[in-house]
Amino acid sequence: MEPSLPEGVSYRDSAAGIRLIDIDHPAFKACISKQGAQVLSFAPSGHGDLLWVSESEPYKKGSAIRGGIPVCWPWFGAYPGSGQLPAHGVVRTQDWDLISVSRKVEGITFVFQLPTAEAFSPYAELKAEGVELQLQVDLGARLKLRLTTVNNSAVPFVFSQALHTYFEVGDIATARVVGLTGVQFDDSLQPKADSPQKAVLDQLAIDREVDRIYYPRAPLTVESIQGRVHIATQGSGSAVVWNPWADKARGLSHFGPEDYLRMLCVETANCGRDSRTLAPGESHSLSVTYSVAPPVAVSGAGKS
Repeated sequence: MEPSLPEGVSYRDSAAGIRLIDIDHPAFKACISKQGAQVLSFAPSGHGDLLWVSESEPYKKGSAIRGGIPVCWPWFGAYPGSGQLPAHGVVRTQDWDLISVSRKVEGITFVFQLPTAEAFSPYAELKAEGVELQLQVDLGARLKLRLTTVNNSAVPFVFSQALHTYFEVGDIATARVVGLTGVQFDDSLQPKADSPQKAVLDQLAIDREVDRIYYPRAPLTVESIQGRVHIATQGSGSAVVWNPWADKARGLSHFGPEDYLRMLCVETANCGRDSRTLAPGESHSLSVTYSVAPPVAVSGAGKS
């Protein structure tokens, strides 16, 4: 049985069958999809929406939603083995159980749990029996997500993951990722190297396709005409920066040909050289907090 919903929280269904949760609180407005436990919208009071969702998105049950904060688990990118398994894991198209929701003066907290037996049942090659996954979403003046994996099996569990956040940047020409001086990265668009490259400039500007795994040791900030979003993480040693640019955008599902001009993904992750292994009985939490500040003048710094 699902918990009762507090004041300001209500359900509605998309035309194509996805159950959505609308939240209206004095400190923010938000929307979460039960499919994928995916935060689709978060607008703090006095600020526009931090998150971007494609206007081409049909919200079709059983199909991954393009935008918001998809949960990629238990692998990021292509499946690291044989078989025709979906990119970014199997949880984005699964209905999660809402196990608790609580309202306080400062905000509302949701806790979702994935029924992993159902999620993995179509994929015989996946060995995840006894592994549990839970997502806590804290909404208030800031947005915080905590994704927790628990290995209750008798064998080690190897996984990678990401909170695949799509930011609304308004105009990609104004977008910058700040905090990259000296940060190592792997460039997925270049031949693989034994050792990562190193960023020279503090800011990454987006003027072409970018698909990189960074390994930052300090918080990052996304700047654009929409404002500044500060990204503070725990349990993460990697961050993915992605924009498909014009050519690749034309081949993406649920993505308009000019959508790349308004969005930028900066993803809190455990992927690439930061993938994880949990021994039996161990757990790991991946957390991110997004807080907003007014926009600043955008410099002319180039790519690094």
